[in-house]
Amino acid sequence: MNRAFLRVEVGPGMFSSEKTVSFRVNGTRYTLIVDSSDVVDNVIQVVVLERKRDHAIVDLPRETFTTGNRIRVPLELLADRAD
Repeated sequence: MNRAFLRVEVGPGMFSSEKTVSFRVNGTRYTLIVDSSDVVDNVIQVVVLERKRDHAIVDLPRETFTTGNRIRVPLELLADRAD
């Protein structure tokens, strides 16, 4: 599996073991609740299923509030490392 990192905005979750994360792709805001351990320095790890010239299909760690956990993101939003 190919992994990459996605920078997110982080907020509190409903429980102490959770975080709410969100990010924007082409004007659409995606928000999801993740385990606190899924977020390190405002970055979450994603699984890259397919890379094209200008975008990738990725699986997020959990489902978003509006879609499932698989989304299309521009390549410039992904990093191969978390730093």
